[in-house]
Amino acid sequence: MKKLRNAFVIISAVVILIYIAVEPALLKQLGAVTPFQLGLFALVLVTLAVVFIYESKYAKAEAYLDDNDYKISDAGYYFTARCEKTLDEYVDAVYSDLADNGYKIAKEQEIFELHFDVVAVKPKEFFYAVKLDATDSNDVTAYVDAAVNDITANRMKRKGEGVVLFICNKADESAIALSKNYTRLITGARRNGNNVTVYPAIAELSSGRVYFLGNYVSRAQKMIVNYAMNCDLPIKEQYIGKERLLFQTALKEKMKDFDGKAF
Repeated sequence: MKKLRNAFVIISAVVILIYIAVEPALLKQLGAVTPFQLGLFALVLVTLAVVFIYESKYAKAEAYLDDNDYKISDAGYYFTARCEKTLDEYVDAVYSDLADNGYKIAKEQEIFELHFDVVAVKPKEFFYAVKLDATDSNDVTAYVDAAVNDITANRMKRKGEGVVLFICNKADESAIALSKNYTRLITGARRNGNNVTVYPAIAELSSGRVYFLGNYVSRAQKMIVNYAMNCDLPIKEQYIGKERLLFQTALKEKMKDFDGKAF
């Protein structure tokens, strides 16, 4: 269906360009309405129908497959280049780097009854850091939701990317499984690209690992690599973990039976 949609769109575009070029001559020779015009109108209607069918039935499934492909193909984890070993030291190092790079920054912020140790903001970039001794899935969900609401409701932003960095001594499997998810809130027409997307990242000090969606090119990816890991893009081989996560293997097996019926 995707190939069919692309073919109709390309053919329609080519035919329309040809029509624009030959229209004056056709009108002069054949009158106001020509068979070419009628055929063009029919082609456009068919193309619109195919695009509508694809977008309504298959676009969500394709986006779902793309998201899962990124999760499955990503490295299981990355290594931080920071040498700080305690939660407070790590938070202070992240704070200093953000402050040195032009962010409007604040410490010890209460947002929707949750405590954030660092909140750093640029016009389209939002970085939140929170330190917890242990991090689980409930923490990830709650803090990411609070960050999304802060960006859209408190700051009234309709476009941009954010990061919620969890600095902890230990992250359990449920939190790690969520580290490669992101929350996207559409705040306007899709064609205008108006959306706010917030990505979680987990810096586990006991292992020196950082868990996040590292292979998806985005502004948030750069923020995580620069400030959570103290590295540059592209990420050097020495900072890329070689092991796959359990949930990645489980997700790969699950996707073998995907048939799209849920969409």
